[in-house]
Amino acid sequence: MKKITLFVLSAALLCLNAGAQELTAAFGASEAMVPYYEQGWDSQDEFNTWTYTSTSSSTWRLGNPSKAFSTIDPSSTSSMVLDYANGQNEVATSPAIEIRENSQLEFYCYASGIYLVYGAWNLYAIVDGSSTLLIDQFLWAQDNAYDGPSWEKFTIDLSSYEGKSVQFSFVYQGDYGEDEAIDGFKIKQAATGDDATINIKEGEGVIVETARGMEYAEVYMARTMVKDDNIVKPLKSIVRIADSKDKKKHEENEAKKAEAMKLCQEKITKHGLEMKLIDVEF
Repeated sequence: MKKITLFVLSAALLCLNAGAQELTAAFGASEAMVPYYEQGWDSQDEFNTWTYTSTSSSTWRLGNPSKAFSTIDPSSTSSMVLDYANGQNEVATSPAIEIRENSQLEFYCYASGIYLVYGAWNLYAIVDGSSTLLIDQFLWAQDNAYDGPSWEKFTIDLSSYEGKSVQFSFVYQGDYGEDEAIDGFKIKQAATGDDATINIKEGEGVIVETARGMEYAEVYMARTMVKDDNIVKPLKSIVRIADSKDKKKHEENEAKKAEAMKLCQEKITKHGLEMKLIDVEF
């Protein structure tokens, strides 16, 4: 099993003390994903490997949103962006890609959720000229109570497309809707060999196995080499990358902390307990 070392900030306290802890641990990844198609929109030549159609002078182009994708991937220089306008039907379509077994699609999007009702993209998979909707951005935002703006990661299982030649198409439709940015588009295949790597970036949410069960955590430092003497055993696993529901639940729990602290302190005072409240966790 490939050993992958990450530094994470635990979502809950790991010890009773004040302030956040930095948990240093070496995690084992039982399964890694190896990209075999990547699109980062970092040059005009790379941009031109996709095809674009438009009904507006304001259409897909190279650029950066207010928070560049380099905050996620330091090697990024630009993204595929779109500025909102009136009467838009803007289409960006990938070349045909042969989908291998155990594959998934991954990409990031940056947008504010407030105005998606006026303009948003749908992502389609196209096989032999027939289109299948993969994601409706507006419905996704509604289902996940998303308001943004932030870079959000999307992951789609492609097992139903194994062995097929597939194009992927972002279709933005709207009237004075929302600015958009897309980046980090990858088709990846599961791998378990010694050369496999796991693609988790700094700041990304993960679900980790701890001594007290499964917890939400954020990656503090990406993969790095550590000496064997610095590894705290037994090694715990990163179970999976956190999805939007995990993140939402974590944020809800964080919002409840102040109320829980207040209630607990009232109980301590009421019952005259000789204890000092440090923090609460969910």
